Amino acid sequence: MDDQTGNCQVFSVNIENQSGNKSSPLELYQREGTCEDFGYISLQSTRKCLKLYDTQMTWLKANNTCASAGGKLFGITSSVMFDEVLNATSRKDPSFHITLIDGTDIDSEGNWVYSDGSPLLYHLWDTGEPDGGTDENCLCMIGEFFHDGPCDSSMVRFICEKQFTLSLK
Repeated sequence: MDDQTGNCQVFSVNIENQSGNKSSPLELYQREGTCEDFGYISLQSTRKCLKLYDTQMTWLKANNTCASAGGKLFGITSSVMFDEVLNATSRKDPSFHITLIDGTDIDSEGNWVYSDGSPLLYHLWDTGEPDGGTDENCLCMIGEFFHDGPCDSSMVRFICEKQFTLSLK
């Protein structure tokens, strides 16, 4: 597997039988890879793979960690996806209830966008949130709700997303 692209390539090698013994033909097997094969968990609603990190980092460092692994902080774009990630994270680790996710208004207060600059499509703000003004510009999830938090404050956990492509050649 190529760690940069997430692509897995299977190739064949010509082997010449010099023993004089007859051998059976080479059989090739094909199997679809899963997120779990690469240490991630599957998110069926988007065909994305998620990795839960139990590492204390700031929002920017967490986003950079995801990018260095070929992904990004997990961006929630629908209620179906939100429900699925809550179920997946609680199955993997029941204590996983405060986490950094993709979303910021650091460039324009009140204008929440994903790290790629596209508008935040889904948000389930807790009562009174967002409430941090220019001091809290990065998105986190606490339980079942979104909160704005300080970008330079370390949070305990974060979620990365990545799409893997398995190609047989």
